[in-house]
Amino acid sequence: MLSKVFSIVVIGMIITLPGAAIAQDVPSGKWWRNSRMSRHLNLNAREIKQLDSAYIKNRRKLIQEKSRVEAEQFELENIIENRPLDENAAIKQFDRLESKRENLSRSRFNFLLEVRKILGPDRFQDLKSLYQRSRGSKKGVRKNNPKIE
Repeated sequence: MLSKVFSIVVIGMIITLPGAAIAQDVPSGKWWRNSRMSRHLNLNAREIKQLDSAYIKNRRKLIQEKSRVEAEQFELENIIENRPLDENAAIKQFDRLESKRENLSRSRFNFLLEVRKILGPDRFQDLKSLYQRSRGSKKGVRKNNPKIE
């Protein structure tokens, strides 16, 4: 019975990972405020203002969505810890949790689309390439210079 609930949780996580992977191709935070990024992408004042506005709107929504996910996760944990386990209640709660996670993922993706609209296809691709190169060089530094403890 518990293994069935666990299987459902794992399958749900696998389903939501592709959306998260797409969002990891671009930097998080206010990357357009980084002078190097801004210059490289040739951002003008209007575009920076649009990115700021989209970020603030999206950030507020993400805070609300994350809170909803945490609340549903808490409820699922409570149901799973109950003895005896009410499998139907666990499955229904899991569905509610996944719905909230989907909303969160959709909000992240919508911000990504907004950034793409503001930058256009070429500069958006430049942003992705620049970010991937910077991530790659950071990983290389860690491999070549292991942390000494």
